[in-house]
Amino acid sequence: MPKIWIADDDEAIRMVLEEGLKSAGLEIVTFADGEALIDALSEDKPDLIISDIKMPGMHGYDLLKHIKNNYDKLPVIIMTAFTDMQAAIDAYGGGAFEYIPKPFDLEEAIITVKKALEEHKEAKPKKVSKSEIIGSAPSMQIVFRSIGNLLIQMPQFLFKASLAPAKN
Repeated sequence: MPKIWIADDDEAIRMVLEEGLKSAGLEIVTFADGEALIDALSEDKPDLIISDIKMPGMHGYDLLKHIKNNYDKLPVIIMTAFTDMQAAIDAYGGGAFEYIPKPFDLEEAIITVKKALEEHKEAKPKKVSKSEIIGSAPSMQIVFRSIGNLLIQMPQFLFKASLAPAKN
């Protein structure tokens, strides 16, 4: 059974994720901060880590950096209530497998976790055709996600812009 570790200072988020992921057949260990998770890494290692960005003590980006420097192959999913383009870029640029904005849909979070576990399990090199290469680079995935996030926010921007008084 895959083991997932969750670091979030919000007990309610930890509980919701723990119950949802347990019902999906995953073993869950939760931590209220990044330091406790790092301490536990000396004793055991999970198959995947889910971490909040803003936590007391160790920041989620610092936890991500520590994981990537010391456990490069360990997938990390970053989540935060402070959603902006820079947060997503920082998460992906730091090596996060995925970035989940809060509030999140539990079913989508479970799908993302299962996808990360599956991709981590299948991390063997495979032959790829040229048609598969275009757009599959991690940097291009960041661009695609950024464009998607912009498109979600675009109607609100256009609506506000249309209400603004015209300047002559």
